[in-house]
Amino acid sequence: TLCLLERLPYGAVIVLALWALWRPAWGRRLYSLVLLAYGASIGLSLYHMGVEYGILESLGTCAPSPEVFTSTTPEALEASLMNASPRRCDQVYKLFDLISFSMLNMGYSLVMGAFAVLAQRQANRWRFK
Repeated sequence: TLCLLERLPYGAVIVLALWALWRPAWGRRLYSLVLLAYGASIGLSLYHMGVEYGILESLGTCAPSPEVFTSTTPEALEASLMNASPRRCDQVYKLFDLISFSMLNMGYSLVMGAFAVLAQRQANRWRFK
């Protein structure tokens, strides 16, 4: 559940971006909500890192283990998904044995939030010239 919760802010940003294209006059209000979504993503990532490293208690399970997705036929995949035990959020899965996926998510959220701030500053500059 925690891994899925970490994806919700990105869905919210996509919806807000589409909404801003539909109603450009609402840009400032929607921009604030985008920053709030990235802040929520950073907070969820920090919580997930705390769970991974044993600082905080887990909410439950994340996702099936990667071995589930090695099936070659749809029937075998369905059977392996039905019999798979979800992995726990307190198990650290690292990319290249260096950085965990929750760290990667936090870094991505920080970068995208910074780009959003820079884009808003640039838009303000153009608006007042």
